[in-house]
Amino acid sequence: MQVRHLLTYLISLPKTIFFNFKCLPINQAIHLPILVAYNVKLLNLKKNVIGIETVVKFGLVRIGFSGTEIISSNRSLINLRQGKVIFKGKSVITKGCTISVTGGTIILGDNFYANRNCLISCTDRLIVGNNVLLGWNVILFDSAGHTLSYDGKKKIKMTEEIVIGNHVWICAEAHLLKGSKIADGSVVAYSSLVTGYFAEKNCLIGGIPAKTLRKGVSWEK
Repeated sequence: MQVRHLLTYLISLPKTIFFNFKCLPINQAIHLPILVAYNVKLLNLKKNVIGIETVVKFGLVRIGFSGTEIISSNRSLINLRQGKVIFKGKSVITKGCTISVTGGTIILGDNFYANRNCLISCTDRLIVGNNVLLGWNVILFDSAGHTLSYDGKKKIKMTEEIVIGNHVWICAEAHLLKGSKIADGSVVAYSSLVTGYFAEKNCLIGGIPAKTLRKGVSWEK
């Protein structure tokens, strides 16, 4: 580990301790399973909003560190106003990312990686499988944001869960909106807009709006 990285972890220790003991049961918090960078903005922290459903160990989850160096980063933000975030294994949420839970549940599988400046916003339910990679500036947003209606009567459904299968790569700048579902082994192309259900595994999905571009694909990190 480079000296500057070690120093970053050391100066982040007070915020890491605060976050763990604020959000986790004491028997988990003492292991410091969640490392939080010193400059991450924390909002609405409380008990029982973070769940760890795997063996608890030091540094299992890392928030606000590292990421692709050529991409400038914003300030990371964690907003746990209402709802829950569940970690099922190792997660790396790099610099500039925002995690906002305002009434729903985020479930992150093992070996989750979010590159710089990703936005994950949940008011319904957002499920991510194992070995999922998000490129920089990816947006996962399961709500319409504001109430919409047409003909002055019928309201459009405001929220709908997002589901991402196992071993999925969401390339940089892609947006997954409410109702998006991606099957195992798939790749979402750069700057795509996903709004629907893609049930077939191992597909390349891309475009605005997204459609299946190729079948039988595979990828490696």
